[in-house]
Parts: sequence; C-alpha cells; structure tokens
Amino acid sequence: MNAIQLARIISGLMVLFGAIALLTPLTVAQAFGLNPNHNGFGEIGAAFGGQWVAIGAIVFYATRMRDRVGVALLMAVAVIFFGLAAGRAAVTFTAPDTPGLTSWLGFLVEVVTGGLLLNCAWRLESEE
Repeated sequence: MNAIQLARIISGLMVLFGAIALLTPLTVAQAFGLNPNHNGFGEIGAAFGGQWVAIGAIVFYATRMRDRVGVALLMAVAVIFFGLAAGRAAVTFTAPDTPGLTSWLGFLVEVVTGGLLLNCAWRLESEE
C-alpha cells in the first residue's frame, strides 16, 4: 500500500468517526465514558464530530496536493495526534483513578495514527 492510499484510508476513517459523532453524539460520548448534559452535546459535536471531519478532510486534501504543502499538512496532523496522545498521557497518568481501557485504546490509536501519518509524509517527500 502506498502513502497516498494509506493516508486516504486514515482520512476516511476520521470522517466516518466524525460523522457518527455528529449523528449519534450520546452514543459516542457514552462509548468514551462521558455523560454529557444538554450543554455537553455541543462539545461532543465539536470535539468528536466537526473536528474529526475537518481533520480528515485536511488529510484527504494533503493527498491531493502531492507536494511540499501536502507533506507539511500530513506532518502537522501527525503532530496534532502526538499532542492528543501526550495530553491524554499527562492527564490519565496523573488522575486519581486507574486509567480505563478507553484511555489506553485512545492513546494507542493516537500514537499509531500520528506515526502512520508521519510515515506517509516522509514517503511522499521522498517521492518528490
């Protein structure tokens, strides 16, 4: 699988997750152990819905560019995922409760996604 194909699969998964969060915010929130009130639904829509759709669209756009701009966009999104993982680790490992499976899986997904996108960026850069 080449870098473009891999990045587009990742992009599609991001958009799919975001769309699911926009259509079923309560289900997504509960899957992550959250119990939002009426004010929290907007946050779920923003953080899990719109943000994921937008980031997925950026990754797809980066694959269409196939130049230094595309490489830079893929690297930027990879940094976002590493930042998510670092933030999750900082909070999870200092929390008074033991982290649950969702926290560990989230951390793993964020690190792997960041790594895959960084790998795609490097491979695209070497093709230039």
